This record gives sequence, C-alpha cells and structure tokens, in this order.
Amino acid sequence: MITIYLDTSVISSYFDMRNPERMELTRYFWKELPRFKSYISDITAAEVAATPDAELRESMRALITPLLPPLTITTEALELAEEYIKGGAIPKGYPEDAQHIAVATVKGIRYLTSWNFKHIVRERTKAVVNLINIRSGYGELKIVTPPELV
Repeated sequence: MITIYLDTSVISSYFDMRNPERMELTRYFWKELPRFKSYISDITAAEVAATPDAELRESMRALITPLLPPLTITTEALELAEEYIKGGAIPKGYPEDAQHIAVATVKGIRYLTSWNFKHIVRERTKAVVNLINIRSGYGELKIVTPPELV
C-alpha cells in the first residue's frame, strides 16, 4: 500500500469555502484515502489545535481522527528540517513546513501531499529536498498536490 503524509493545508482545504474548486478536489481526494496508508504528524495535530475558530477546529479534528496517532517529530527529523532550511528548500521563517517534509522523509513515507505552493509544492523545494535526502542517506520523497495521487 502506498504511504502518504498529509500536511495541514490538505486538512484545512477540506473546509475552505474561499476556494470551492480546491475544496471539491480535496473532498474527492478524501474519498480515495482508503487506497493509501495515510499519516499526519504531531505538527499537523498542533496546527489543527491552534485553529482559532472553535467550530472549524473541531471539524478538522474529527476529520483527522482516523489518521491518529500522529507521527512524532524526532530529533533526527528536526535536524533534517534544519538542513532543508540551510539548503534553501524552505525559508527559515517557516520551520514547520520543513518539519512536515522531514518527518515524512525520516519515517520513509513515499508521498507528501500539500496545497502549500508558496513553500512546499514547488520545483525548487522538491529538487533541494531530494538532493539533501540522497546526500543524507534517505529515499526520495515525492511532493504532490492531492489530485496528483488520485
């Protein structure tokens, strides 16, 4: 079974009426999740818990409950995230984005799904992340949007 990691942007897009097309694509993707072994991390859970709107926060928690328990971010993943930042894959002001990528890499997950085009789903990030992964002895991580998997 193919392993995938969902960052917080995928979960929030399930409810985001500001972008109806993305919401529809995310909901279709969610129906296909049983085809995959899906993971989130404690970073994702913390970002969901920090959602200011209580109703949205509870809806997001309910959505991710089947994906619990979340993967724990280890010292190894934190160090790898720092390498991504030093290498220019992720801007230093966004360590959580680097940590999402690092926890997926360290846990050997095949795909990271995201709607974050600013820092994660972009060619530079993909290239630098996989260069660092190979140099550090990890496998390739494919970074994609949800529709690319279904």
